[in-house]
Amino acid sequence: MRLNSLLLVAVVGCHSSTSEQAPDAPAAGSDAAVDATVDAAPSAVPAVAICAPTSDPNTPALAFAPLPNPLPTDAAGFHYASYACAAPCSSTDPLQCTHPAAEAGAAWTYTRPDASTHTKLALELVVDGMGAMIVFTPDGDKTLVLHAGSGGTNTDATPIARYFEATTSAKTAFVIWMTGSSDVFPAGDGWWTRKDANAVDVPTQAKRPSAVIGWIAQHLAAGQPYGTVGCSLGTMATLSPVLWGTLQPSPIYQMSMGGSTFYDVNATCGRPYAPYPTGHCDVDGATCSSTIACAGPATNMCRYPTDTTTTNFAALINYVHGLGPDDSPCFSNNQTMSGPPSTVLAASSFDETVTSWALDHRVDFVTDEGGTPPGAVDEVVMEGSALIVHALVGAAGTPTSWTDYDGRYHCDSFTSVAAWNQPTLDAIQTGMGL
Repeated sequence: MRLNSLLLVAVVGCHSSTSEQAPDAPAAGSDAAVDATVDAAPSAVPAVAICAPTSDPNTPALAFAPLPNPLPTDAAGFHYASYACAAPCSSTDPLQCTHPAAEAGAAWTYTRPDASTHTKLALELVVDGMGAMIVFTPDGDKTLVLHAGSGGTNTDATPIARYFEATTSAKTAFVIWMTGSSDVFPAGDGWWTRKDANAVDVPTQAKRPSAVIGWIAQHLAAGQPYGTVGCSLGTMATLSPVLWGTLQPSPIYQMSMGGSTFYDVNATCGRPYAPYPTGHCDVDGATCSSTIACAGPATNMCRYPTDTTTTNFAALINYVHGLGPDDSPCFSNNQTMSGPPSTVLAASSFDETVTSWALDHRVDFVTDEGGTPPGAVDEVVMEGSALIVHALVGAAGTPTSWTDYDGRYHCDSFTSVAAWNQPTLDAIQTGMGL
């Protein structure tokens, strides 16, 4: 259900490059035949089960029943894992099952604006057969939820959390997933881990972070406003539940970093319905094409959902959907354009499943690209897809902006409090009303 193209008007700021979004939508080929086969929205999120506290704060995995070693595999050789609490929380108040959080073998402390030092709390949980941990500040008012990329198994945003803890009254909450399988990411597939041999799709797996973030809103934010910041696949963990309508209550603010928005999975997998006639410029978000060049600096490049992306994307899509070599998989070299579109992959795409792009809160987009020597940069992490999502939410009236940091690497903005990244911190603070 792609939308027809409108004219994009962008106002370019003076730092890095920041553009406020005016009405626009991307152009693409026709896919009406596929539209009819795809459900519009996923059903309700699964329940969150709180575990009894781990016996060792340095080893949260002890809060869960042991997993088989090695993990079982499906017919295609993909691993899966199903988590369960070693013991359930024995209190009707889940916050009674928290424990002091640990970081690098010591108490995980934080500092407030009055220079007082406190210890964070943690609790373990299971949702839809996947284990996770929430680490949060017990004090604070508005809650800032932080979700890392890949499988969400790390706390890369710790510097940002410390910044807001030390300078504002914000409560911070990390969502940290257990390792799960490691078929796609060496550090663990985390929330993407399949719970059994059955193939699933992206909306199904995204209900897991949706459920956890909703739990945080209910029990930790407890009626106070909250917002989310996610980078890389942390964007899918935080933004997709809003676009698919499974996250309640709604956040007051979101920041989406590092590309990784699954706008058109078929296109990114080398199975486009038709070539995209237009893309978007990665500095200012303007519409571009083979005949409409991007204006301004030489770094302002035209990006498309069909751009070559990291091979982890194809590996992840094939793992989630259980697609082996003979199952019309996602191609790792998506520039080959080899293969017809798949209704299976369409069901995991925003362009086929999002029914409304109009959101009731601001969403800012940040990208880090152009780092040298070449490394993990956003131009190979679905930047073209993120630009389309940014254009669509803006065209629907959602307050939004696009900020491009050149000479940076993937998720640099998620992990840094250096002076160059102050505009990112300011945007979060303003958006959250801190």
